[in-house]
Amino acid sequence: MRKKRYVIVLAIILIFALIPVGVFADENKALDVQLTKLELQNDKGETITETSIGSSFKLFANYTINDIIHTGDYFDMVVPEQIDLSSAFTDYNFTLNDSEGEVIAHAAVKPSETGGGIIHIIFNEKMNGKANLQGNLFFYAKGNEKAVKLGEATPIRVVLNNNNKNSYNVSPPVKFTPNKPVSGTEVIGKWANPSKSKDRADWRIRINKSGQNLNNVVIIDKIKSDNGEYLPEFELQKVTFAPDGNIANYGEKIDVSNKVKYNEDKTSFTLELGKIGTQGYLLSYATTVNDEDPIQNNSAELRADAIAPGKTAGVWLYKAAGGGLDTEINGKLRIRKVDSETGKGLAGAKFKVTKGDKSFELTSNDKGIALSDSLELGEYNVTEITAPKGYKAIDEVYTVDVTSNGGVLTIKNTKEKKEEPKKPEEPKNTETPKVEEPKKDTPEIKKPEPPKPVEHSTPGTPVLPNTDKNSTQKEQAQQVVKKDVPNTGDKEDIVFYSMLLMFTTAMIVRFKKKNN
Repeated sequence: MRKKRYVIVLAIILIFALIPVGVFADENKALDVQLTKLELQNDKGETITETSIGSSFKLFANYTINDIIHTGDYFDMVVPEQIDLSSAFTDYNFTLNDSEGEVIAHAAVKPSETGGGIIHIIFNEKMNGKANLQGNLFFYAKGNEKAVKLGEATPIRVVLNNNNKNSYNVSPPVKFTPNKPVSGTEVIGKWANPSKSKDRADWRIRINKSGQNLNNVVIIDKIKSDNGEYLPEFELQKVTFAPDGNIANYGEKIDVSNKVKYNEDKTSFTLELGKIGTQGYLLSYATTVNDEDPIQNNSAELRADAIAPGKTAGVWLYKAAGGGLDTEINGKLRIRKVDSETGKGLAGAKFKVTKGDKSFELTSNDKGIALSDSLELGEYNVTEITAPKGYKAIDEVYTVDVTSNGGVLTIKNTKEKKEEPKKPEEPKNTETPKVEEPKKDTPEIKKPEPPKPVEHSTPGTPVLPNTDKNSTQKEQAQQVVKKDVPNTGDKEDIVFYSMLLMFTTAMIVRFKKKNN
């Protein structure tokens, strides 16, 4: 009986030895996290103390973790109802990255129906065993009109891991104000819609909000940063505007696809609307954004009879959520030099950048990028001094507006056409000397016959053609190599443990039969 128990215990131990250790690892735990900074910021990364209720802002936090982190450990941020996480401004899934851009954690936003919600941050295997982590995270949102008092400072309190003792207030406090009214004489206004895509920008143009009687209306639009092109997605809709510029009523949609005229590389378009009278319109369209640039600059102009041209401009920003890394171009100028056909970056292009009486030079690297140091904010003129080798030079002067978000410019070059070498002139026709036919008396010269193959001495044995010794040696070498190479996919551990398990089971059966 004792032997039987001993064998059973031994079998159980061996079975558990085959089970991966990770199956019995500790459950993921909530980390001990403290916030060292919690504030609201504008698109430029500046701390704000006031914002309109309809505008987006960035909630920014610095955090520290004193625990030893294991794969799957997490922390939760409970966001109060004063912040609306259900709008198009908020990205519901984003990542936190280390200093090299590697993903160290994934964050998921779970908005609440009444406002606010939970941000769940879970760390991956790259942080396993690490401690004393310091980092940051941020995401976009807007104020919840139903939960704030307009014109008053609103306390915003964030709780970590559902522990009210571990809570933090947004500092400084922020006052939410009504949306600002639009000018009563506006004929054109432009803005970029919230976008969670890195390669697409959605634009809106408000036309004739003031209700003036307009004739021969022409809309001219341009991507000033040259880092994208227009998509064939134009929609014009009759609307009625409220005094604050919002749309009170939507009317008929008009297809204007055939009326849009592009320039050669689709970085600008012209749309002739003709006589529109006092009618207001909303023009919706989209552009691509090249190479995941974080910003795109766009300008629009409305021309019509009897009025001064109305001009407007917009900046599209990729309103990303994340943490761990600052955008590399904050307050800097980044020029990208690319092939006009393939879009591949070109090295060796030199640029002169000028602002007032100050100037400096930049050179593109092997990825086609020329990045400046931090600059004084404002407009800069860019000219190409030296084109990349094998490409045509460009004489155009570009204007770039560098803000705290940075400034980007993409310049496309075309290849120089290589001149084909001239073919050598063919020699002039010359008379071919005639070969005299041999005289009849001249004896014919017989061609030598090829040597006959040497026959083997053994009669009846066919003579085989000569074989290539080298090819025979190669085949033999390949056969030897195949014998020496170990089979891939061997699973010696699995076979060993399987045999061990079978042996143990056989022992159990044997002892059972003995006892019976």
